[in-house]
Amino acid sequence: MTYLAFHNTDGEKLFPIQGDHDKILRKREGREYRSAGYVTWEEAEEAYVEYTRLYPGSARDQSLERLAERYGFGWDEIETFLGHRATAEQPYSGIQR
Repeated sequence: MTYLAFHNTDGEKLFPIQGDHDKILRKREGREYRSAGYVTWEEAEEAYVEYTRLYPGSARDQSLERLAERYGFGWDEIETFLGHRATAEQPYSGIQR
């Protein structure tokens, strides 16, 4: 499979983020529900450094490009790896291949 890079209207390369899976459960738990979106590639690279530190075996088999092919991290995952809320959250609108 070939990675199809996504870019915003400014030409900035983006990394896909999977939307939360269970809207009802998240609301019941008092957690925010977020649909799929994107973060900047740079923010994804920052998260990937922590991912490779925590999961060296998995990281050896999955480059950042391969993760993007598989629709990226989830919001909770990327924010765990970053240590803070993803700052470049973007909805699907305005995205180009």
